[in-house]
Amino acid sequence: GLRNGVTEKLRICLPPAFPALKADILLANILAGPLVSLAPLFAAHLKPGGRLVLSGILKTQEADIRRAYEADFAGLETTSKDDWIRVTGIRR
Repeated sequence: GLRNGVTEKLRICLPPAFPALKADILLANILAGPLVSLAPLFAAHLKPGGRLVLSGILKTQEADIRRAYEADFAGLETTSKDDWIRVTGIRR
């Protein structure tokens, strides 16, 4: 982060402290339950065309995540490693 200047461009915060802005990229690495409940908040804080990256999800939870995000995000893709997945998408 310090060597490539990314640190100055990142904002890390908990959902109650989300700033009033629209982000280009939103990354969340938390459990599936909170990811499902936070879907509307995440959609509200991403610009159209913004990228979403969700991780910390078990393969068995993929359908729940897809249902929660498919209305607001296009091109949902899943990458897996062992029993875990990452889901990415683009804000409609």
